[in-house]
Amino acid sequence: MSMRKRSSAILTALIYVISVVFFSFSSGAVSVEPKISSGEFRFISYENGESIKTKYFYSDEFFSHSGKEKNVHLRTYMLDLALTAFGADKGNYNAGFTMELLDKTGFSLKDLMSVDMEEVPTEETIGTVISHKTTEYGDVVAVVVRGGGYGLEWANTFDIGSAGDARGLSDASRKVTKRIKEYEKKYDLSGAKIFITGYSRGGAVADLAGKYINEHLSEFGIGADDLYVYTFEAPAASCTENRFENIHNVVNVNDPIPLFFSENWGLYRCGVREPLAVEDVKVNYKQLELSLTGISIVNKYTSSFDMNIMRQNDLYDPPVSLSAAEKRIVDWMTRTVSREEFDAHSEGVRKLLALVYSFDPYERTAMINFIKDTFSEITFGNIKKMYDLISVFGSKASDDEAGKKLFAIISAALDKKDHIGVIDEEKYRQFKSALPDISFIVASLLRADYKETKTFEYTCTLYEHIAAMVSQHFTEKELALCEIEDSYYYPISLASAEIAVNEATADVVSVKVNNVILNAGTDYAVSYRDSAGKIVEPSVSGEYTAVVSGVGSYSDTAEKTFVAVFPHYHKWVFEKRGHQVAVKCTENECDYSTGKEYVVELITENKTYDGEPSKAHVKKSEGFPKEIAVGIIGYRSGESGSVSTAPEMPGKYTATVDVYVIANGKEHALAECDFTIEAIRLDSKNTVIETKENSAEVISVMFGEKLLEEGKDYSLRYFDKDGKEITKPENAGTYTVSAVGENTYSGECSKEITIKNFVLLIVIFAGLAVVIITFSIIFLSKKASRKDKTEK
Repeated sequence: MSMRKRSSAILTALIYVISVVFFSFSSGAVSVEPKISSGEFRFISYENGESIKTKYFYSDEFFSHSGKEKNVHLRTYMLDLALTAFGADKGNYNAGFTMELLDKTGFSLKDLMSVDMEEVPTEETIGTVISHKTTEYGDVVAVVVRGGGYGLEWANTFDIGSAGDARGLSDASRKVTKRIKEYEKKYDLSGAKIFITGYSRGGAVADLAGKYINEHLSEFGIGADDLYVYTFEAPAASCTENRFENIHNVVNVNDPIPLFFSENWGLYRCGVREPLAVEDVKVNYKQLELSLTGISIVNKYTSSFDMNIMRQNDLYDPPVSLSAAEKRIVDWMTRTVSREEFDAHSEGVRKLLALVYSFDPYERTAMINFIKDTFSEITFGNIKKMYDLISVFGSKASDDEAGKKLFAIISAALDKKDHIGVIDEEKYRQFKSALPDISFIVASLLRADYKETKTFEYTCTLYEHIAAMVSQHFTEKELALCEIEDSYYYPISLASAEIAVNEATADVVSVKVNNVILNAGTDYAVSYRDSAGKIVEPSVSGEYTAVVSGVGSYSDTAEKTFVAVFPHYHKWVFEKRGHQVAVKCTENECDYSTGKEYVVELITENKTYDGEPSKAHVKKSEGFPKEIAVGIIGYRSGESGSVSTAPEMPGKYTATVDVYVIANGKEHALAECDFTIEAIRLDSKNTVIETKENSAEVISVMFGEKLLEEGKDYSLRYFDKDGKEITKPENAGTYTVSAVGENTYSGECSKEITIKNFVLLIVIFAGLAVVIITFSIIFLSKKASRKDKTEK
């Protein structure tokens, strides 16, 4: 850490400590923590396309402060929402995960607006979800912009125009602001606070939407304090550098994606840049090294990464820091190819992306193999020779001439291979028609490399860094970096908590941290150990230790050892009443009121098994004596004897519970209660239908971990998009397949299926350009090698 950073950290800490001390003494008031709700939410992993579960925290008090203030808690919540809007598993598109998190945090599903989220994305769509809720701080409108798994929507990003805001992203953001206005008008929400969030491309759209709202606040009936915009890993898209304080551009400093597009093209982000970084990250990168034996690529390392900084969870991998070379590549590329030149050749980029997205899985595999076969004899050549080959384009050749030459080389290599049966002729022509524009851009970069030997190093090492660079854009890393700064995820320690205990009842009366009284259940949980270290519930006089464990925003544990002094033992009488047991004290001087009954009630219900065990529940009357314990519930089957766990299969059962005196365990009574599991119910929570991709064929139906049998456990029914039952579909369209329970199974589970001519793929231009650069260099290396042999 630099001296400046260290000084800044010390100053920040001092200000924090002084503030805490000052407000602790002012008016004698105890500070009150905001009411926080928490739970799990789901989103689609950027890395593998599968759904992931992790935790969220939310409070209405996030909106009690100005949108200009940096709020790390609100930031994490808005990142959570941004991630939920990603395209779903296996190419399905919907707003389900976003709706789920909005619902859990109190936003309206009844008044929810979802646009472009359910249909297959195109260059004209921009997935948006809008909802609202009423808080004590006023109405709040939530706007979530899709930022991943958005199919062909991504191609629109490269329509940047030659001047002004990036055209494609600007058009998308205008649609978003129009939708906000329509939503507010429909539900009479003018003047409501607005928050907007998005990731990557969605972040750039959110950034521009925030800019347009800031420029027309009166049209929304709000002030700058009422707008909260948080973008994550957003490329620059604005032609003006506004630095609006209520727009927070959150950036992983090692992610190259936010560097596109750069200031070299006159493009900026509109808000305040908020960098995310972890100190002492292990850097493992490649670098060129010159020696007497020639030029080679070697590994370089810096200090090690402390895993304790990150959460101990398989979801998160340590971030990788990029070398200066990778960070300068984007600057080099955008200086080499001007915005005007890129705009002139962007049609080929979008055309190629559209084609790639049109491939179905079989075509994709075939095309990949075709390209591999085309370049199968080519290996990554000697670096020195590679440098010589770059000069093929010549420093005196124009960019257009160099582009044509590169296109001819790539085209000739492809045409030597037979593509018949691999890709149809029309798609092959489309593929080749996109290559001239791509070739121009790549050739321009290679020629610049020829002119600048230092930049040559960047190109040589770029190939070695692609995986590390791309992985910096993975959402899991962004989430981990945000959570590191969020105390809800790295909670306040209870290690120094003050604990007060009532020794006559063994109850923990209060727990305080930094003079703040915590709430039992939401902030901490209590357990007890006896003098032998055994976990117990205190019931007799003696020494105990109360163990307070942090919950929610609090972590670690604190302990308090004390001596409990309970009243003397009493004479208890037990009376069994079916599913109840009544106990009462018969001594004249009884601390529990002589003759007063205390009741234990065993509660069960007939139900249909839905994946959750049919557990019985115990209810104790108020003031139930601590001297009396309730034993573990057991279950007995009338058909096959006893069962050790809560039953899951249909049948008749009896639940039992033992009520006894803790001191001797001899005086006791059993409460019993009969109940029936009528059937096993299938629904979307416990049953999964797996179908073949791009087909109505059902591969399996799983109830939990059990594979069900068609005809015995369920039957299949198909419905069209209007809900009309049909026979098994074969034509393109959207349908629903339902597994309907039979015999011991009831209910049904449904799944929406789409049969289409095309399955969309996810590709980014940066990766595509690198592939073409690599193929070009490799091909040239091989060609030069053959030339050398011929000359010899």
